[in-house]
Amino acid sequence: MNAADRGERDQKVLQLFLAGATYRAIGAAVDLRSTQSVHRIVQRELSSAARRRALLTDEALAVYQERVEALFRAHWGPALRGDHRSAEICRRLLGQQASLYGLDDLVVEKSSSPTLGENGSGLDDDKDPPDELSRLRAARAGA
Repeated sequence: MNAADRGERDQKVLQLFLAGATYRAIGAAVDLRSTQSVHRIVQRELSSAARRRALLTDEALAVYQERVEALFRAHWGPALRGDHRSAEICRRLLGQQASLYGLDDLVVEKSSSPTLGENGSGLDDDKDPPDELSRLRAARAGA
C-alpha cells in the first residue's frame, strides 16, 4: 500500500470512528484485521488533527490581534484629540483585549492610603470637617 492509499484509509478510519463505528466495524470496512491497528490509526489521526487545530487557532489569534491593533492605531490619535467616537472605539477594543487575555477577571484590591482617615474622607478622624459636604460624608461613613 502506498502513502496516498494509506492516507485515504486513515482518513476513512477517522471518519468512521467519529461517526461512532466500533473498531471491529472500522477494521472490516478498511480491511484491517487487528483492532489494535485501528486504535493506533485513530490515535495518530486525532493527534495530527489536534496539532492542526492548535496551529489554526494560533494563526487565527495572530490575525485577530493584528486587526485589533490596526483598528486601535487608527482611532488612538483622534481619541487623544477629543474625538469621542474614536475614544469609545478604543475603550471597547481595550475591553475586548482585556477579556481575551483574562485581565477583566483580575480583582484589584483597594489599598488604604496612610493619608486617609479611617472613614476614607481624607481627613483625620479627630478634626472637624471644614465644610457641610465633608460633614455629611463623615456622618454617612460613621453610620
